[in-house]
Amino acid sequence: RDIGFIAQEVQDIVPELVFEGRDGYLGVKYGNTVALLTEAIQQQNNLIQEYDSQLQVIEERAKEKGLI
Repeated sequence: RDIGFIAQEVQDIVPELVFEGRDGYLGVKYGNTVALLTEAIQQQNNLIQEYDSQLQVIEERAKEKGLI
């Protein structure tokens, strides 16, 4: 079995990644997904770092107040 995206679902989100073949079936331009997915991972990592920093501040304040 192959693993891949469902072209109709991708089309709803990023229509530029979808094409229609000669047979009328939709396909995904997988080569073009790499940059998009890499950017999404970078954005998630930035959010994780931001949330981690916020959590550290909260933990420090809780320790100062003797809550933990």
